[in-house]
Amino acid sequence: GLIVSALAEPLGLSVGTRPANSTLFAWRQSRVLVEFHLPEEFRLFQRKFRPRLDALASVYRRAGGHFFAATFVREPLAQTRSHFAYFHVYGGAFVRPKTPPTWRTNASAQIAGFARWLASEPADPQTKLLAHGAPAAGGGGDDVGMRAQATLGALGGVGISESFERSMQSLLTRIGVLPACHLTQLNLSAAVAACANGARHRHLLADLPADVRALLGNRTRAASEYYALHASARNALLALPAAPAAPVPEVTESPTSRQDAS
Repeated sequence: GLIVSALAEPLGLSVGTRPANSTLFAWRQSRVLVEFHLPEEFRLFQRKFRPRLDALASVYRRAGGHFFAATFVREPLAQTRSHFAYFHVYGGAFVRPKTPPTWRTNASAQIAGFARWLASEPADPQTKLLAHGAPAAGGGGDDVGMRAQATLGALGGVGISESFERSMQSLLTRIGVLPACHLTQLNLSAAVAACANGARHRHLLADLPADVRALLGNRTRAASEYYALHASARNALLALPAAPAAPVPEVTESPTSRQDAS
């Protein structure tokens, strides 16, 4: 789309067919956040942009701008349970169509379904997405985990979801922009907790049998390693004195327009 061209045009790349009446994206005069969220978008990032992140930073720097690529990771045990709850149990229109109705109310049925789902997956969802479309890792070993860690290693920063606001402030400060508003997070866990049956729903996967806990630990092994690494680095960074607040410039752009490509 038009926003992705903020990354493609500085490199002279093509990322699809441009509408006949469209104009070139004014990337030299714009602040923009490019999000790669869906698997097909992440595949585009891996194929087109990840090998060229250094080149993009150089092009933006020569134009007097900033370029910064970053992502967030979440504690993998919680993220894996949350993913299952959203896409297989409570996520409304996003729930897989064959989910048994008993999974919403019966803890034993939901735990059994969770165990079957874990057994069918090569890794946790977070690791799979980070590895999606990435080139095969060398040296053998856990290829999915190694590809995910290589993706994180190529980025300029990795935030921690459990410290979302502080991480965002840190990442934005890295590119010279301080957020002008309070940053908050809301996910399915918070939404479910607020509903009438939230307490019951929230605890269906809270007390897992030992064999399911072991399976969950096995599937999240690689994620636990890279999460611990980046959480440690993030905590060290957050322990530093806060940078002095910079004057907030008058905003004349669209509120959806953000800092240079990330």
